[in-house]
Amino acid sequence: MAAAKITVIYDGLCALCRQTVKWIRRLDWLHAIEYQNAQDWDEVHRRYPQLVPQEILGQIHVAAPGGSVYVGYIGMRRIMKNLPLTMWLYPFLFLPGITWAGPKVYAWVADHRYQINRLIGDPVVCEDGVCKVHGSAGKR
Repeated sequence: MAAAKITVIYDGLCALCRQTVKWIRRLDWLHAIEYQNAQDWDEVHRRYPQLVPQEILGQIHVAAPGGSVYVGYIGMRRIMKNLPLTMWLYPFLFLPGITWAGPKVYAWVADHRYQINRLIGDPVVCEDGVCKVHGSAGKR
């Protein structure tokens, strides 16, 4: 019986997010991860009704079997636990300095991801620096 997979929920309008998922896919030799574009809100809401549209666009979310959801730095840490080339780093991500700096660095990158997107040549048109979930999210 195959082990249950974690699901990475990411902003498909964000070039930095898409690039991150591209690298995760390359490293996911064991096919232990599923990928869900947060812009497909109807599917996200069907599978994870506890999630809120505005929150899933702000940071990567990782849904684990059993219903736990890991967000931001903690989500990236959870992803690394599932990748053969990075799983050895997983214990180090709990060290005191890293547990302090990791979330701060992740939050800064997440807060500036659209500016970073422009720097890497993928301009995204958003309102007030926020890209909205496509689909029926606005109707809820």
